Amino acid sequence: MTELRVTSRVDPSCWNELVRACHGTVFHSAEWADFVEADQRGVRGSFYTMLEADGSVGGLAVGFRAASSRTIAAPFTGSSWLDALPAVPDNNSTTVSCFIRLLEQHSRRAGDVTFRVGSYASPGSEAVLEPLGFSLSRRLEFELDLTRDEASLWMCIDHRRRQRINGAKKAGVEVRELPYAEGVSHLRRLQAASFARISARGGPSLAERDWAEADPIAALARAGIGRLAGGFVDGICVSASLFTSFNGVAYHALSGHDSKGLQTQAPSLVLWEMCRRFKGEGAQRLNFGGCGISALDQSDPEHGVYSYKRAFGGTRLECASGEKILRPGAQRAANLLRRVVG
Repeated sequence: MTELRVTSRVDPSCWNELVRACHGTVFHSAEWADFVEADQRGVRGSFYTMLEADGSVGGLAVGFRAASSRTIAAPFTGSSWLDALPAVPDNNSTTVSCFIRLLEQHSRRAGDVTFRVGSYASPGSEAVLEPLGFSLSRRLEFELDLTRDEASLWMCIDHRRRQRINGAKKAGVEVRELPYAEGVSHLRRLQAASFARISARGGPSLAERDWAEADPIAALARAGIGRLAGGFVDGICVSASLFTSFNGVAYHALSGHDSKGLQTQAPSLVLWEMCRRFKGEGAQRLNFGGCGISALDQSDPEHGVYSYKRAFGGTRLECASGEKILRPGAQRAANLLRRVVG
């Protein structure tokens, strides 16, 4: 018999050591829990350990829970989720399925209305979630094998993208890794410019955020897991990105660019230079992040994102996030409350 152990706090170094042994990613790390809690008001993180009958660790997961702050709505709005499939030492889908069942049971006992399983760095998640009755939302990620030599990595990049990278060099774009405060300042400023462009071309409207305390990225930067890089033209940062690096896997998490950055192809050069740096440091893979499956359609607002990531020659990973409604009646009541209260 397996057992689920739940705790709200862990020793980060001890937890992360176990995560590495389970082949986990940054989305299972202690710092990721801190980042999400700081990034999303009212969210509480939890650390889940699946124990086998002999007491050994059968898997690990980081999860989150949130509910409405309004007293009348709280019982009808509880939601719990993972950002990635659980990490298990044997990489076995049956073990992952067993873990998710335990998490669903825990979520039901907590009175949650919905339970979601995300798919960051989780290829093959559809095969796990669909048999468990989750409603799926399919997405794509792209991942580059950094164990290949640099010349092979370069030739895997689409010819036009290589031309743009070379064009960025000729335009004088300089790539720098940035200290936390400077990097965050540039990233958030340039994200605002990107959000405006996305909204203008029919994509989702992404509002700027204002944190009362330190930026959530601090949780990743302090531990050396989060790294900020910028592309500069004439001393001005025109493109900035946040990368995470954990357990041999780098992940392109956030980025922002202004019009000058796009004109000079700075984002492409930043990404290529960080590929080279992560490879030189011994990272095995670089995940470029992803987009919705709808981005395959040329008319979709995200199609440009899909084309950009694909051009770097990485493997296309098919992922799927899943959601399950645990209390349909409570969900209907919550929808009614929203219409009445607003």
